[in-house]
Amino acid sequence: MILIVLGISIISLSQIVNHYIQIPDFIHGICKGAGIGILVIAIITLIRLKKLTST
Repeated sequence: MILIVLGISIISLSQIVNHYIQIPDFIHGICKGAGIGILVIAIITLIRLKKLTST
């Protein structure tokens, strides 16, 4: 659950910062990509944990 919150926070922070301060597209893209990557890892981890606990 911590990874989900962290991923969402990174994505939302990059959106907020980009709204008020013009940051380069490269940096904005890296922040979005890192946030999405963390979210994917969190979802995969949750699925694996559910499979382990259900058996």
